[in-house]
Amino acid sequence: MRIGPLSAHEALLCAPASATAGVSASQDKVAATACSQALEASSAALLWMLIGLGALCDAISVDEQIGRFLVALCLVDVHERGGLTAKGVGPAAGKAQKSTFVHTAPHHDDIMLGYLPYVQRLIREASNDHLFCYATSGFNAVTNTFAAGHLRAAAKLARSSPGVQALIGNGHFLPDVTATPFKISALRDVEVDIALEGHALRDEELEVEGLRRRMLRIVACQFYSPDAPPTVEWLAERCEEAAVYYEAQHAGQKDSSFYQTLKGMMREFEGDLLWGYNGFRSSDYVRHLRLGFYKGDLFTENPEMDRDVVPCLTILEEKKPAIVSVALDPEGSGPDTHYKVLQAVAAACKLQMEKGSGDRNMRVWGYRNVWYRFHPSEANLFIPVSLSEHAALCDAFSFSFISQKTASFPSPDYDGHFSHVSQRIQAEQYRDVRILLGADYFDKHPDPCMRAARGLILLHDLSVEEFAQRARDLHSKAEGSAA
Repeated sequence: MRIGPLSAHEALLCAPASATAGVSASQDKVAATACSQALEASSAALLWMLIGLGALCDAISVDEQIGRFLVALCLVDVHERGGLTAKGVGPAAGKAQKSTFVHTAPHHDDIMLGYLPYVQRLIREASNDHLFCYATSGFNAVTNTFAAGHLRAAAKLARSSPGVQALIGNGHFLPDVTATPFKISALRDVEVDIALEGHALRDEELEVEGLRRRMLRIVACQFYSPDAPPTVEWLAERCEEAAVYYEAQHAGQKDSSFYQTLKGMMREFEGDLLWGYNGFRSSDYVRHLRLGFYKGDLFTENPEMDRDVVPCLTILEEKKPAIVSVALDPEGSGPDTHYKVLQAVAAACKLQMEKGSGDRNMRVWGYRNVWYRFHPSEANLFIPVSLSEHAALCDAFSFSFISQKTASFPSPDYDGHFSHVSQRIQAEQYRDVRILLGADYFDKHPDPCMRAARGLILLHDLSVEEFAQRARDLHSKAEGSAA
């Protein structure tokens, strides 16, 4: 950034509010265009900082006119660098057609809490293809109380429902030898369908039956022995055995790997429910990778090439996506798992580019959710979210993420569902940008999506090279702080 005398245009930025009180909207636009031509590319972040200080902080009094002028200047400048357009806050931002997406997440609710309304908008375009890829099983988020309670309920179902005996006869509870971490058994779609039907009918018993059947399935798979094929009583006893184990564990105590896997399979069902809710059968569109660095230790291991990076690379080489999403949280800002998954995905993207086995123009969309949020200067895609989309977000969360209705790791800012935290963050982001652009920008916008907006999703669109550099920078900072 240049250091020296201010140009006339830059001096205008520092003028008091009274100096521009009579500037019309058309003059704003002309001045913004003229000023942007005099700015260097790196100045946009500074302008956003000035906007934040001038228009959003009580400590500095700058009127709405100056705030609107600054944001117009910033948006035009970023547009000239190939990022946001002057209409960058809008429904067309990041629009894609005939594109393959690989959505990655450290945990099963990260995509939902980060940008689910935008995913729902993208899937309306039938030419797009999507794969939802979960790096870990997320067993740490399942409480002992939740696991034990639902296991005992599953044992009761096994003994009381004639349908369970029929399912045993059909081999429903036998492990599928064709299932791998990269391919889920198609039999698992049945339990999702049952829960979805119950939710649609507002039949809580039917909805819960889907969960109970999945509990029986994961217990049967985890305890399976070819010498003891499942029976009704065997299923009920194994459920009770697992429940006794969890009831004896104190909160925060590390489970054995066997029971970690059992909890993780409960969590994976929640991811299957989410995408079933949105029209994607888990056997075709959901991958649970269970990367090996995630072991439930206090200090998480760093990703390793064969154990953690290669599974991500396998997905990329199979799908050859145009766009990959990743949780783009800095080290130390939230769950450490987010940072470790970012490193694994970055290494896989870099390897794919070096091998020439993917789309050379692949983009990476960084998202954040309830643990950390983007400053506007860090984002270059702004997606409007309506109240109806927020309602769908909250309904999908309540239906899918049963274990998180009473979260193990609640937000420090809000005692309630994480979906409500996500909604509030998006609403606050909308409120801030509305102040900067002015109410008329939204209220009189020709697109009804903009007029209906009451929230904004912020994403950071990066090239693979930019993403790899970002990962290296984060790694250097993390190593430096560790030293």
